[in-house]
Amino acid sequence: MFPLLFVAFPFLPHLAYSLSPSFTPGDFLLYNQTVTSVFPNGTVYHIYEFYLQQVVKVFPNGSMLVNTTIYDENTSSYLPPVMSIDNASHPKVFMYISPSLLGKVAIYRDGSDLIYNGTEDGLYVYYDAYALQGVKFIYIIWVNKTGVICRFQTLQIGAGGGLVGNTTAVLWLSNLYNKGVVIPKFLSTYTKANVVTYSVSNFLVLAQEKLLEVYKYIIFIGVFLIVLILLFRK
Repeated sequence: MFPLLFVAFPFLPHLAYSLSPSFTPGDFLLYNQTVTSVFPNGTVYHIYEFYLQQVVKVFPNGSMLVNTTIYDENTSSYLPPVMSIDNASHPKVFMYISPSLLGKVAIYRDGSDLIYNGTEDGLYVYYDAYALQGVKFIYIIWVNKTGVICRFQTLQIGAGGGLVGNTTAVLWLSNLYNKGVVIPKFLSTYTKANVVTYSVSNFLVLAQEKLLEVYKYIIFIGVFLIVLILLFRK
């Protein structure tokens, strides 16, 4: 059994309902997300984000359109949204798992089997581990009994065995069981992120503060790519 590396987020009482939701347009899950990157020189850099998933449309055939957007709290900017077609009964993208599946040995989601790792503080824990270009990724989710994924985490282990990245998201707000909860208005003031491309020669002569600015966008884009991998890898 795979050992857990972090303490699970405590159960959220306002989501403590036994009935599964019937998804409707406007349903959302909003997470506080922290991205930690460790550079080869030992520098540790943090980015604080909001990770939003929202149901855009539900179709008669049982599928739904889901919008996933990452907002960078430091720069008040956001990455281009990712639109995905998902199964409304058994979502593979939306951060929800049908309660009827909880406790099963494996759950197929996001193109892979998530392995059951028992319960912790009343939450069901599942994980997946895979390698990509020499980097090992460990993906862990914590699910409450209503099926809501209240925490998820991606760890990146470098070739030398050290932790080089940690992206952890904790559920902040959701209207799945309380339609009075709304998405904070300040997110609508965020603007699309501007990504600047530098040539190698220019990059080498940038001042230290400019390097950190470039690193910030590299990490920001990297998180976006990780989201794409988790959503669409087969």
